[in-house]
Amino acid sequence: MVLFVAEEKAVAYKRAAPTFKIRDNIHRKQHRLNPEEIRFDTHLRISGNSFHFGITDTGTAGHRQYDLKLQVIQDEGPWSPPLSPGSEDTEQSPTKVESESYDAKRQHEIRTYLRYIKNGHENIKNLEAFHQYRDGDKLMMAQFFRICDGGNLKQLRMGYREKEMIPPEQFIWRIYSQLIEALAFLHNEHPKYQNDPRHLNRPSILHPDLAAENVYLVWPFMQPRDDIYPDVRLGDFEKSLFVPIGKGVVIDDPDADPKYKPPEVNFISAKSDVWRAGSIMYSLTKPPESTSTKMPWITEQNKSFANLTKEHQQVILMDPRRVHPIKFNYSEDLNVMIQRSLVLDHNKRPSAGELLKELENPAKLRKSAAWMYKALPSWMVDKVITPNNTFSQERLNKLIQPDQMALARKAHKKAKAAKRNRMREEEERKRVEDSREEEILEAADRYFTWEFRESDLGRMEIVMDNDECDASIKRFAVIRAAGLKAGTWVEPGPTYEEFLRLEKIYLAVKDQASQTK
Repeated sequence: MVLFVAEEKAVAYKRAAPTFKIRDNIHRKQHRLNPEEIRFDTHLRISGNSFHFGITDTGTAGHRQYDLKLQVIQDEGPWSPPLSPGSEDTEQSPTKVESESYDAKRQHEIRTYLRYIKNGHENIKNLEAFHQYRDGDKLMMAQFFRICDGGNLKQLRMGYREKEMIPPEQFIWRIYSQLIEALAFLHNEHPKYQNDPRHLNRPSILHPDLAAENVYLVWPFMQPRDDIYPDVRLGDFEKSLFVPIGKGVVIDDPDADPKYKPPEVNFISAKSDVWRAGSIMYSLTKPPESTSTKMPWITEQNKSFANLTKEHQQVILMDPRRVHPIKFNYSEDLNVMIQRSLVLDHNKRPSAGELLKELENPAKLRKSAAWMYKALPSWMVDKVITPNNTFSQERLNKLIQPDQMALARKAHKKAKAAKRNRMREEEERKRVEDSREEEILEAADRYFTWEFRESDLGRMEIVMDNDECDASIKRFAVIRAAGLKAGTWVEPGPTYEEFLRLEKIYLAVKDQASQTK
């Protein structure tokens, strides 16, 4: 069943649909989406404060599908200076700002798309449309992207690790070369765009948040999936930075943990993105390893990396153990190309543009090598769309009706409370069982001491049969626990004859209590 919080977001959106209009990305094909013709199909994921939904535009003949990203707009100004006196950024009228989604347009990710990415690239998760709307007292931002029906590399990596498998080499060449293509475009180093007036003199767009979860996969449209691989779409630019080509920026973060960062840590440049891309490929081809730092540095006396000497920091950051050859199942050519993006010294690490040239021929050769093709596992699709993340249209339509969401919220709250109670009861049951187990183990130790004494004195025989021994220990544990509770038990225990008498009394009392009930 879809998460209730996702249902809430979907219902709030559908209820608000008559109040807003959707704006197209002026640099892309016009989609002319109608809010009231949007159908929520799946809840794809929650990432930070963003909700991603698979939706269908039912107003088009082909029923185009999109990834709808919803998130709260945290601030409504002040805004950076407008690009020109006639820019929409100069608009101050609250009504106009609301109706034309100017607050959404001014948000960092949308600005990144509209000002810099513009028409985009085939390996970028391109913005198709956007708008803002109200969800109660929250101002929300909605962004539309083409659906990435292959999930993302994080999901894929988790699946392979669970199955203790590795992806096919031809697939790695494909996604690696496409990811570098995307970075070359972002960094404005792609030869295809050198003379494109939309990107002339554009700064490099850095992606310091680049990770496996924002490298998306999309299956080629209207093509059978039995002899082809999905393509890469790089997305999620909320934290993008803009710098002159070839330059970088120092982020002042003295408490930064360098473990999963590039060796240059707080100096962020286009080459940092190259390292991150290489790290993603490394994690796919060298599971379960990563390019994290290998040398421990946190001690009781020192918790901060910044407190270490520069020399000590460099030893940790430039430790060659961060990068090893990938799995021997892969070719040496692939190993060399991945290692190229993982050069520890960023000054010697190739840029995305340089790496793109190096990858061009070997990637093209592998792409055309039909003999290398190995199908991706079927569970790859199963992890993206499941019964648990697919909306019930009947339930959604019901929740949109007046008062139904409030009733559902109460029912959900009640169900959560019941679940918490069940969890507490289960924890208590387990605690009692564990306590009983500990009592039996302790009683077993006591029992053997007691048994040895009683047999040595000739008052009982040592039990040799394992099953009989276990039964005797349990009997002893029960009578001992009752005696300890009553404060009458003295270690190591009574005589065997007295034990039998106490057991008889205990069983009689227990039998009487059960009859009374």
